Amino acid sequence: MLVGIILENDLGKMRVAIDKNAPHADVLEWRLDGLAVRDFNDLKALKKDCPCPVIITLRPVDQGGLYRGTEAARIEELYQLGSIADYLDVEYTVDETVLARIKHANPNVKIIRSFHDFSSTPRDLGALFSSMISAHADQYKFITTANIASDALRLMAFARNKSKHHALTAHAMGQAGAFSRILGPMVGNQFTYGMMPNIGQSDPENTPAPGLISLIALKKLYRTPNITEKTRIYALLGDPVMRSSGHIYHNHCFACEQEDAVYVRIPVREYELMDFFDTAKFLPFHGFSITMPLKETVLSLADQLAANIQTIGAANTLCLSDGHWVADNVDGLGAMDALEAQSGPLKGKNLLLTGAGGTARAIAFEATRRGAHVTIINRTRRSAIMIAGRVGCRTKKLDSANWVEPYDVIINTLPHTAGGAIDWGERLNRITHAESVIMDVVYKPRISPLLALAQDQGLTTVLGRTMFRNQAKRQQDIWTSAR
Repeated sequence: MLVGIILENDLGKMRVAIDKNAPHADVLEWRLDGLAVRDFNDLKALKKDCPCPVIITLRPVDQGGLYRGTEAARIEELYQLGSIADYLDVEYTVDETVLARIKHANPNVKIIRSFHDFSSTPRDLGALFSSMISAHADQYKFITTANIASDALRLMAFARNKSKHHALTAHAMGQAGAFSRILGPMVGNQFTYGMMPNIGQSDPENTPAPGLISLIALKKLYRTPNITEKTRIYALLGDPVMRSSGHIYHNHCFACEQEDAVYVRIPVREYELMDFFDTAKFLPFHGFSITMPLKETVLSLADQLAANIQTIGAANTLCLSDGHWVADNVDGLGAMDALEAQSGPLKGKNLLLTGAGGTARAIAFEATRRGAHVTIINRTRRSAIMIAGRVGCRTKKLDSANWVEPYDVIINTLPHTAGGAIDWGERLNRITHAESVIMDVVYKPRISPLLALAQDQGLTTVLGRTMFRNQAKRQQDIWTSAR
């Protein structure tokens, strides 16, 4: 069930938040520790008008909340609030006798015994959970912080085991743990907590806390209420990943095809990759999109390599096929498909490529395969020479003063911060002609500084997001063919 979090400082704002969240939620959590004044009669009247069941929480400061009164006063409020709550969230530090008293006074309220760790995910989750078991608790809430993705995976494995015998909600906070919220139903979670974006926020995933996902995204983008243990998981791995919009495209494809599948973003750094794959085996992952810095490292984990990988030396796609992980690279295909749609066939054309990372390698390989004459420029020429030797193209120094050769196509793969090393304003006129086509694989912002300059000069441009859409479509084709 989706839970909409209501955290406001006065009753009027609470009413607005309830109206905003209720259409998208099954249950509402009233974080009453946020209220400056809590009048029981006003809250009782508000509960009477509330269209959803309500979890009432009065979280103290030492447990990550806003309640600053004494613990004795807070406990007395909980006794009273239990009479209007459908669920009452009570921290694991509260004594068992208090739980018994709350339950005796309010036999219909369901007590959620909760644990929060705002700095880490404890190693011995089982022992900690055993210490929380209470005869008076109806459910358990186990929330930790994921510093790396494997923390969230450990918590999910724990939840899958314990939810067989206890009503439980367990997920990890932080960006590294956001995917555990989305996939919660897969491991038996009772609740998935979310919040509506503030007015004026256009991003459906833009919420106040890192890793907290909006109700709209959970319901419509990820289709979290429909996720089961049989749902296939696909994910983007790398770092950073949170600026990527791949999850929007892929989840839209799954929804349109009525596929029981979901695509999430998981930040994984190079040193984490092996541990991530070892820890993730209990979940039904069927495919990955791979971004920097993992495009080379991931090859060691693949059981099979597509034919182009031997030359490119980097992968951006993994697919589970007959129980084996197959590495592929569709960066070059996506880029060249987008380019040829604007420029026509590449055969015989002079192409300048800036950069020598995994994406540049794939583009150099595919452009050469399609008959283009490729020249690579990179900050570190040694890397450019290595690619040139593999795919059969030329290199040029980045600081070369004699940039006078006209190019039919220019493709930039360098990030904007690195691209500043190239003074395009000085050089673009000298190395282009009226029919030149300029492409930038960076798709945020939509119009990069290079593309803006090219457009000012009347040149044809190709957006990075066009390449991205082509690439994502080819990934979908690869994953579909393996099912």
